[in-house]
Amino acid sequence: MRRKLFMIPAVVITLAVSVTGYAKTDQKNGKISITVITDTKCEFCPIDAAQKGLESYLPQAAFSLMDYRAKPAQALIAKYKVTTLPCFLIPAEVKNLDGFKNISESLAQNGDKFILKQDKAGIFLFLGRHYADNEVTYFLDFYDSRTKDTFPALCEFCKEKNIKLNINIIVPSVQVFGYPQQEITTALAVRKVYPDKFFDYLSERIKFIETLDCTTSAAKMSLDINALNKALEPAEAGQLLKDNEVLAKELGITNGNAFLVNNVRLFMIMKAKKEDFAKIINCK
Repeated sequence: MRRKLFMIPAVVITLAVSVTGYAKTDQKNGKISITVITDTKCEFCPIDAAQKGLESYLPQAAFSLMDYRAKPAQALIAKYKVTTLPCFLIPAEVKNLDGFKNISESLAQNGDKFILKQDKAGIFLFLGRHYADNEVTYFLDFYDSRTKDTFPALCEFCKEKNIKLNINIIVPSVQVFGYPQQEITTALAVRKVYPDKFFDYLSERIKFIETLDCTTSAAKMSLDINALNKALEPAEAGQLLKDNEVLAKELGITNGNAFLVNNVRLFMIMKAKKEDFAKIINCK
């Protein structure tokens, strides 16, 4: 995900946030209070990268953390029509500070507050999306080295826990070897023609992405190449790609190894661990 000023924790960094109390504005010492609406109970919902980014330009900042379930936070969410978390609410007085010119493009004015833009604050929770219990969407990049470990571990976990696993295939954002467009369209064609073999095909391609082409993998699995070619005709393939890109574009996801949990929580795990899946998928 792109940025100008801050590192973006739009997907998870495996660092827990510990909250012991609320920081308060100290007007005598020139402090400015920034309210952060977050999920204080979530181990995988960081705010530290965006907070440090703000602190580097606003040393006067005192951060007041509020759990989004609390009544005061709910009132602020309603008042400022907050749709994603974390949300950084910054008083209009920030305009008077020297550091404002360095962060002004990263802020959006909302009434008497400035709000740190989503692409700078990051996103780990969508407040307005439909909640889908026991459902995970994995954004899979064939060319991401982490996929080899993450995909099989996630499949095993979801099967054990009876969790519905959806796959959204990501077009690599950087130059890669081979023919990524063909890889993706062939995988989508397999899902359409052989839905019961789709996960096996993904496993095959992830293992042999560097040594075998997708046609060879399909033949190895005894898939009918002619049937797949019909689904790969230009109009059909174009529609498959378009349908596959809808969710990633809607959520602003450009990298693989991301997880949409219950259709509302967005995470990224740098290294696959079964215990991490349990934590993020059970996060309410």
